[in-house]
Amino acid sequence: MYTISDTRSGFSMVEILVSASIFLTAVVGFVAAFDAFTSLSRHTAEKTAAALLLEEGMEALQLLRDQGWTEHIAPLTPGQEYTLYWSGSAYAATSTEMTIGESYTRSITLSTVRRNGSDTVDDSGTLDDDTRAVTIEVARQSDGEVLATAAVLIHNIYEAD
Repeated sequence: MYTISDTRSGFSMVEILVSASIFLTAVVGFVAAFDAFTSLSRHTAEKTAAALLLEEGMEALQLLRDQGWTEHIAPLTPGQEYTLYWSGSAYAATSTEMTIGESYTRSITLSTVRRNGSDTVDDSGTLDDDTRAVTIEVARQSDGEVLATAAVLIHNIYEAD
């Protein structure tokens, strides 16, 4: 005897919708995670480049100091923003803004330093002509956002009295 059954094989519409929504949720989660990863990678690369440009700026200032305080550091106006550039054979400071690698700008600003009777840096002390406070900033060229800043003192160690 044969019986006729009404069982159908395959997937119901509900099963297809549930599996599609699970798959879609997984894909959206993966895309969001990938987007966050690329954004973090880009941010980290920018911060690393900015830190390297800060270090290069400090080394360039030391080199200028070593080549002659009187010629390279003393003439720079306190409070004026400068850019360091490589001329092919030496570093120089200019007031013209320059873009580094089509992505960044680096500025240096020197200011005078005063010392008290204990030879400690003090705003109310006497002017120290052989020391400058230097602030170096590296910014993104496209929007001017400052990515890294450093403040250091540079001393006239070779020509000091």
